[in-house]
Amino acid sequence: MKLKILIATLSLIIIGGCVSSNKFIGNTVADDLLRSDILADIRKAERYTYNCRDISGNIYTEVKNIQKTGNPNQPIIADEVWRITACGKTHYYPINMRSDAKGETDYTVGIGKTIQRDNDLK
Repeated sequence: MKLKILIATLSLIIIGGCVSSNKFIGNTVADDLLRSDILADIRKAERYTYNCRDISGNIYTEVKNIQKTGNPNQPIIADEVWRITACGKTHYYPINMRSDAKGETDYTVGIGKTIQRDNDLK
């Protein structure tokens, strides 16, 4: 029985070590769960677009636009840009989030670009 508890504890420690150490800096309308979901999609984009599996350091977020639509089925739309560093290169990801009548949020992640205007996300 003690061996099973030890194995379970070690498994949790190992899994915990795999959790991302990225820190979010800046402004975002996304809560922790939504940030996690968006970051998972950015990780996929990095892997499939740039053949990179290593997002290192902080993730810089900036709200570009928040719009109240007046539509009860989609009351708020927000546009953000997230800057990440992966495999030694900086990529900017445009994020679009749309709330719905149930209080949930749908989002899209654009493909990260390496070139951005100087005044974006300093």
